[in-house]
Amino acid sequence: MGLLEQDRYYLQIALEEGEIAEQESGTPFGSVLVKEDGTLYRRDRNRVYLKFDPTAHAELEVIRNSSKDLLKEGAGRHFTLYTTVEPCVMCTGAIFHSNIARVVWALDDDNVGGFRLMYSNPETKHRFNAIQWSSMPFGDLAVIQRDRMLRWCAQNNLTMSWPEIDKRRKRTLRVDEECFLV
Repeated sequence: MGLLEQDRYYLQIALEEGEIAEQESGTPFGSVLVKEDGTLYRRDRNRVYLKFDPTAHAELEVIRNSSKDLLKEGAGRHFTLYTTVEPCVMCTGAIFHSNIARVVWALDDDNVGGFRLMYSNPETKHRFNAIQWSSMPFGDLAVIQRDRMLRWCAQNNLTMSWPEIDKRRKRTLRVDEECFLV
């Protein structure tokens, strides 16, 4: 399996976790941690409302339950984190300190996303050069997650938008063998 196929496969698993979180009356976020050799290591979902814990984001649930291997002395950066939405600032900090090598997310988040913000900040950018990242590599998966977020916001009387999708409408994205416009 090539890297692009692997990214799609594991983002779909993260989306499955997000769907479970939504069914549990939570925010529809899911995350997956994958070893360097491409094998699934851990999967989890947002549990903020189930645990009444504001730090129980999907990314942190995966990191907490994997910390022994992530922080093993001399382990280096050998894991990829797949997540449904761009990590917030809190999760971004945890990703950095967890020695994760790469982060891939299905949907950018201009509302509370923090990874691109931290990466673009001259004060912190140098710290993030060790982490590779891929933002919204598949338009169809971004639309699925955006629709879930809009549904969740409507159910919780929140007004938010995801202009990230609209920004890319004018760009053609490569998905599998076909080009398609989001």
